[in-house]
Amino acid sequence: MTLRLCAFLTAFAVLLVPALARADVTMDLNNKDNVVANLLEGAWVVDTEALGVQRSGGKMIFTRDPAGIPQRVFDDFGRHSEEPLTVYAVGMLTFVSDDGRETKVPYFLTTINGNPNVVWFRERGGDPFGDSERLIVMAFRTNNDAPAGPNDRLFIGGDFNNQAMTPFVRQAE
Repeated sequence: MTLRLCAFLTAFAVLLVPALARADVTMDLNNKDNVVANLLEGAWVVDTEALGVQRSGGKMIFTRDPAGIPQRVFDDFGRHSEEPLTVYAVGMLTFVSDDGRETKVPYFLTTINGNPNVVWFRERGGDPFGDSERLIVMAFRTNNDAPAGPNDRLFIGGDFNNQAMTPFVRQAE
């Protein structure tokens, strides 16, 4: 009887534990109703006019690359999330500083606590996805007749709701 119980418990552990550890991740990369996902791609500059400042403020460039992040990263992130993870966009985010220096990092767009979030990664300990950061984002289109326009707005805040958001405007092509 003890041998059967051990065999049962071993089989139970081998089959059930990996299923419980598996993340609840949904890839929804073609969602046409997700406003932020459909507006995010492109170059964005700080809206200095809205801020009332004279400096350039830098730039952020979002490009899509669905293969830019391996599935293990989503699984790891999803396992540590308090809610199921739905991914709406994946790609590369380029930060361009005032002096023109560029830093490229992988990112994905999801929702955390009801807010659209850009989760981006930087290298730590040799792992290019070793450290994640997130930004709360909001976006809106200013022209109903086009999917993206020069007056579109993107607001980017910190990773918590107690930080001010910075307004960005789509850079003219």
